[in-house]
Amino acid sequence: MQAVIEPSNATNKNVSWTTLAPSSYFRINKTTGVATALQECETVVKVTTEDGSYTAFCDVTVKPKRTLTVGVQNRVMRAGVNGEVDFPVTTVGIGNGTYYFSTTDSENDFTIKPKLPEGIVTGYPTSGALMFYSDEATLNLKAVSGTHKAGKYKLKLSFDNGAVVSNEFTLEIKGYSVWLTDVGSTKPAVIVVVRKYTGLGLTDARALVDATLPTKLAGGMGRDEANQFVSELKNAGAKAEVREE
Repeated sequence: MQAVIEPSNATNKNVSWTTLAPSSYFRINKTTGVATALQECETVVKVTTEDGSYTAFCDVTVKPKRTLTVGVQNRVMRAGVNGEVDFPVTTVGIGNGTYYFSTTDSENDFTIKPKLPEGIVTGYPTSGALMFYSDEATLNLKAVSGTHKAGKYKLKLSFDNGAVVSNEFTLEIKGYSVWLTDVGSTKPAVIVVVRKYTGLGLTDARALVDATLPTKLAGGMGRDEANQFVSELKNAGAKAEVREE
């Protein structure tokens, strides 16, 4: 803390600092005025001049440290599969407020569902009011996916009750790959199917089909798309399978 002595040309600007708070809650260095907050409290700081014993007072409020920590930074889901994963979130000193959930996946936003422990009240699936009855609480968030493409998505959870606290974490969507295990006797028909699902030109598609078996034809696919790809390859006379990546 800092004291302003007037007039500015005073020859003795020495002061001493004291506080009414117990030392287990709030401390202040008598000479330097450096304060240390230890626990939540409200107190008064008094500063006294050495010359003339003039005094001034300052009200001080110590608020708890606000933190929001996502316990698991990375979760994995499968592309094109309806699924849910939990993210344990621990909050400290949050108090009442509103939480917000956002993601880099702007086209298909993830759904967030709070799994609420005792003592928490919520409003909406993607944002809502939370009420914490203790200084520390754990909230399990459930990310729900179904149509997302393979990739890594940055998600952000924020809590706003006048002092915004946020934490980022990662949700990885792993896809499925399609592998060709036997071309069969109707290679041209197989090449047509490969071009349809991979977007490759004729030369590249033919080279892929002619490669040493088993050959990975495509990856990062949703389950339904991968199954359809395999089905059409089989209809064309080939043998293929879907594998998890």
